[in-house]
Amino acid sequence: MAQATLGDVASSRAGAHAALERHLHTLIRKVTTVRISLPGGRSLERSAYAVLVQLRDCGPQRGSDLAAGLGLDLSTVSRQCSHLTEVGYVTKTADPRDGRAQLIALTSSGRRLVDQGRTARRAAMSELLGAWPAEDIADFARLIDRFNQDLTRVHDQQTGESR
Repeated sequence: MAQATLGDVASSRAGAHAALERHLHTLIRKVTTVRISLPGGRSLERSAYAVLVQLRDCGPQRGSDLAAGLGLDLSTVSRQCSHLTEVGYVTKTADPRDGRAQLIALTSSGRRLVDQGRTARRAAMSELLGAWPAEDIADFARLIDRFNQDLTRVHDQQTGESR
C-alpha cells in the first residue's frame, strides 16, 4: 500500500471539511424548521424551549444570565420569558441578592414540559438510530460533544465571554 503524501492528506482534509460543511448545513436547515409541539396542538419557538431547558438544567436565573448562557440577545430572552410567564411555564420573582433584579424559574408545568420534551426527543432518537450499533451512537455523541466544546471555545474567544 502506498504511503499518503502531505498533498494527499491536505486534499483529503479539505474534502472532509467540505463534506462536513455540507452535512452541517443540511442538519441545521432541518433542525431549524422543527418547532416544539405542545399538548393541544400548540407549538413553542426553539428559543423559548431553550430557555426552559436552561432553567431546568441550571435552576433559577436572571434574564441577563439566561441570555449569556444561551448566546441570545437579552431582548429575545425577555420576550420569550414574558410569553412563558403568560402560559404558566415560568415565574418571575425578586432576586433575594438584589431586589431590583428578577429571577426566572420554572413552574411545575414548565418542568413537566421539558421532561416530556426530552422523553419525546429521546424516543425519536431511538427510532432514528435504531439500526445503528450502540458503539456508533456513543462515538457520534462523543464527537458532537467535542465539536460543541470547540464551538463554545471559539465563540468565547471571539466575544470575550467565558462559560
